[in-house]
Amino acid sequence: MTGAALVVLVVLAVAVVWVAVLLASDARHNRQIRAQPNRTVAGIRRRLELERAEADAANAPTEVLPALQPAPGDAPTVPVRPVLPKRPRPYIQHIG
Repeated sequence: MTGAALVVLVVLAVAVVWVAVLLASDARHNRQIRAQPNRTVAGIRRRLELERAEADAANAPTEVLPALQPAPGDAPTVPVRPVLPKRPRPYIQHIG
């Protein structure tokens, strides 16, 4: 065999192996897609039930409750003391 014929055979062999790898990976990918539960009849029915439930919840009427105003008796009768009593700050010079 000449060198040119050997090169042609190697190129063809690489192409054949490459096509075989692509076909195998495509078949594996298709098996994984078909094995997913959302591709089965039960999975499609479940997805449709969820979509219908979401649509029903979105279109459901909502009741708005009136805003409650505080009753006059709820107002505090004794003023609330401040949290901390006022104290002199040692770094401020008092004038006077």
